[in-house]
Amino acid sequence: MRLGLRYREVKDQIDSIYQSTNLETISKVGMEQLKWIDEVLSRRNPSAIDVHMALEAANVWSNMVEIMYGDLKAVGISVRTLCG
Repeated sequence: MRLGLRYREVKDQIDSIYQSTNLETISKVGMEQLKWIDEVLSRRNPSAIDVHMALEAANVWSNMVEIMYGDLKAVGISVRTLCG
C-alpha cells in the first residue's frame, strides 16, 4: 500500500508541473523529487519500482524547458549551446 501511495504522489507531482507555470511551485516540486531521486539511488538495494519511478521523475526534469516552453527553439536555445 505504501508503495502505491508513493507512486501516486510522484505521478500527481509530475502532473502538477505539467499544468503549472508558477516557478515557485515547479521549484518546490523539483527540489522534493530530486531529493527523493537521490535517496533512491543512494540505497544499497532499491526496489525495481522505486528505480523506475526515480528514472521517470528524472526524465521529467531533464525535459523541463520543453515542458514549460514547448521546445528549445521557443526560447532560442540550441542543443549545441547546451552541449558546449
